[in-house]
Amino acid sequence: MGLDKWGQVYSTDVLVIGGGLAGAFAALKAREKGAQVLLVDKAKAGKSGCSAFAAGVVNMCFPHQDNLDAWREEMLQQGCFLNDQEWLEVMLTETYDRIQEMDAWGVTFEKTPQGEYERRYMRGGVPGRPVKAVMFHGPQMMEIMAEKVVKSGVKVVNRAMVVELLVDNGQALGAVGFDVWTGKFLIFLAKATVVAAGGTAYKGVFANHKMQSGDSSAMLYRAGAVLSGMDICSHHASAASFDILGMNMFVSLGGKFINGQGERFLSHYDPVLHDHTLARTYAQAMALEVMAGRGPIYMDMTHFRADDVVKLRRVLPLIMKNLEAAGVVKEDRIVKRMEYVAGCHGTIGGGGGARTDLQCQTSLPGLYAVGDAAHRRAGGAGAIGMGALPFAAVSGARAGLSAAAHCQESEPPRVNEELIGQAKDDTLGPLARREGVEPDQVVLALQEAIFKKEVFIITDQDALERALNEVNYLTEYELPQLIAYDGHYLRMGHEAKNMVITAQLWLTSALPRKESRGGMLRRDFPHTDNVNGLYWTLIKRKNGQPTIEFEDIPLHKYRFKPKREVFLAPMWQRANERGIRWG
Repeated sequence: MGLDKWGQVYSTDVLVIGGGLAGAFAALKAREKGAQVLLVDKAKAGKSGCSAFAAGVVNMCFPHQDNLDAWREEMLQQGCFLNDQEWLEVMLTETYDRIQEMDAWGVTFEKTPQGEYERRYMRGGVPGRPVKAVMFHGPQMMEIMAEKVVKSGVKVVNRAMVVELLVDNGQALGAVGFDVWTGKFLIFLAKATVVAAGGTAYKGVFANHKMQSGDSSAMLYRAGAVLSGMDICSHHASAASFDILGMNMFVSLGGKFINGQGERFLSHYDPVLHDHTLARTYAQAMALEVMAGRGPIYMDMTHFRADDVVKLRRVLPLIMKNLEAAGVVKEDRIVKRMEYVAGCHGTIGGGGGARTDLQCQTSLPGLYAVGDAAHRRAGGAGAIGMGALPFAAVSGARAGLSAAAHCQESEPPRVNEELIGQAKDDTLGPLARREGVEPDQVVLALQEAIFKKEVFIITDQDALERALNEVNYLTEYELPQLIAYDGHYLRMGHEAKNMVITAQLWLTSALPRKESRGGMLRRDFPHTDNVNGLYWTLIKRKNGQPTIEFEDIPLHKYRFKPKREVFLAPMWQRANERGIRWG
């Protein structure tokens, strides 16, 4: 009988965990090289994850016509020089090719009457600056990609949550999980494994990220892979009373952020980009304005023309339905402002993940991480940079090719049955408990610990330590008591566990960075330290606990170098100019 006695067994060359854009590209490229590919998604590939709800915009350099040095310098400034400049070069030169492939496969992009891509200044770009984006038609992108995956011969298993990676003697051998409807234990054996299961915003205010629960970071950490960049979390902003995406399109068409006094305040915090500023600046500026008594914050699009609304309907069809239901849009007009709030975006779009090489291999042979599962080192200090979708496409393609090559040199995996037995106990354990802690209790306690502005936006040592102590309490006392009544609750339980672990990695990594840089804004260390702060924070499991190391950014081999100096962080400079007491 073999491993069949433990559960249903799948064997393949390349296992891809996650069916978003990164996973789709990984599967397609591995399949192109002749590998047998199995793609597993805990919901439905093409319908779940961030990619399926992506808001119609991709920042993209046109390497054949743009000024590459201008792009390089802009990305490094936005990333506060925590960028990996080798990865940045990959992103600048390969994103265009991936978009061309998507276009050829049937993804619909907005184009000019001459058939050229229509390019617009979105977040991070204004006239006179290099960053521009192209637009695609919302959810249609992943519908096309999912169809392409199936037609290529990739086997797809939906509604199967992967919980643990199988690693023996430092070698990746596949993964285990369960059917989220039946709770049946599943075993996935593979010569190479690509983790593409996304990041986490901790089920917070931001739209359509409730299934993004840190599964990638948690399983990679437990497997012994090195993670990096977890010290600086990502930020975003959202409508206060209902789910919404689409800020890139809103600002490109002239959307304005105003405070409670009717003032377009972002020009004070970013006098170059204004309302096109970076997501982290939105969040930090909103928090500072509210601290100064100038809240609430609104997005004002009531001046949009009818043709602007028509374009929004083409690019953001789902979002426009939300706006209509909320009474913001009526026919061809936007009739009222939306109150906006800052949100913790966690590891989505600009936070940390697995440390990988340029082929997306992690510190463990045969194990790859892509998209939000990986540290987006091209982007730097909590900046989305070129964007989550470009990195998903580029990293997915690179990992797929590399994983297929790895398979050609590898034997089918042989797994110790004791390892499978232990993995099954860990996976299905909550189903066996008669009493315990329900997943919702853990999620709420976690959110109460980390969703304070004093923790994720404007922080200090005491706030970070208090939050970490609360998260450690959940880790030690509540996670071991998680209970599940069926496959649905089992999924929720593992999601709660993964979010707690990811928060622990974030806060543990954040504490040693004693400066303000990019997405890290500290009251107690208000200066940016380009003498001692130009490093990547690495975190790894050792003796069951997270252990921190530091890797100096190899500026000696990079072409672009910052001035070695210590200076008051720009956001604190702007706060001083606005008369805000923050110390």
